[in-house]
Amino acid sequence: MDELELHSIVRGEIESAVNYHDTEFAAKRMQQMDYYLGEKLGNEVDGRSQVIQTEVADTIDMILPQLIKIFVSSDETVRFEPRGPEDVEAAKQATEYVNFILHNDNDGFRIIHDFAKDALIVGQGVLKIYFDES
Repeated sequence: MDELELHSIVRGEIESAVNYHDTEFAAKRMQQMDYYLGEKLGNEVDGRSQVIQTEVADTIDMILPQLIKIFVSSDETVRFEPRGPEDVEAAKQATEYVNFILHNDNDGFRIIHDFAKDALIVGQGVLKIYFDES
């Protein structure tokens, strides 16, 4: 198997996984977002009450501050643990550096807020973390 063939197989598998995820969970995510936004359910009857309950949004908005507090209430949102005594200083420096980057070079509070809110509303919060050498 050459490199091009391997690349083609891997690309196909990635596309299959992404498409499965999108088709399998998209409808449920849309329904969960409708519940959060207090949208009509589609089963309303003319001449009957059209009251919309907002318990989902109320509950999420009540839980969210307490959840975010867990991550941002200390100086260490991220902590690196040393594997051995020789790693103690490196772990300390990595912890300080990553926390500095998260909160000073990026809007760490907003990132954590958006991640947690997405997780509560649609059941999945995603963060993309990368190192840009440029």
